[in-house]
Amino acid sequence: GEGTAHIRIITPSITKQYDGTPISAGDWYIVGGELAPGHRLKVNDGVEINTIGSIRNMRQFSIVDENGNNVTDQYDVDPSFGKLTITKRRIVISTGDAYKRYDGSALSCDKFWISEGSLVNGHSISVEMTCTQTKLGFCFNTYSNVVIRDEDGNDVTACYDIVAGLMGRLAVYP
Repeated sequence: GEGTAHIRIITPSITKQYDGTPISAGDWYIVGGELAPGHRLKVNDGVEINTIGSIRNMRQFSIVDENGNNVTDQYDVDPSFGKLTITKRRIVISTGDAYKRYDGSALSCDKFWISEGSLVNGHSISVEMTCTQTKLGFCFNTYSNVVIRDEDGNDVTACYDIVAGLMGRLAVYP
C-alpha cells in the first residue's frame, strides 16, 4: 500500500546426512529493500528437523521501531524460505567366510562388519545371518533383518540406507 517499503527476506537451504542431531538454521538475510532508520527486524526461533525428510526453513518475522513497537504493517515483507533436509546415512555390510570338511553338521558364520560408512556414535546393530551349508558345496553368507537401535533402544533402522557389500562364502569340502 501507500508508504509501505518492500523487504525481501530469505532463509537458507541446508542438507546433511543423518547423524542423530537436528538441523536448525538460524540464519536469515535481507536481500532486497531497506528498513527505515531506527527500525529493526526481529526474528523468532525457527523450525528444526531431526528425522529423515525435508521441511521448509520457516521463520516468523516482525519489524519494530526504536521503542519496540511493532511496525510490520508499514512493510510489504516477501519471505523466501529454504529447506532443511536430512538424508539417510549410508552403510555397507559385508560378511565373513567359513570352510570345513564335510561332517554332516551345518556350517554357519555370524561374522559381519560395516565395510563402508559408520553407525552414529552410541548406535548398535544386529543382523540375522540366513545361510547355513550342510551338504558339499557353498553358499553366500547372506543376512536379513538388520536392526539398528539408538542409545535409548529406539529402532532407528529407517534412518539408514543399508547396502549389501561383499558376501563371504560358506564352503563344505570333501
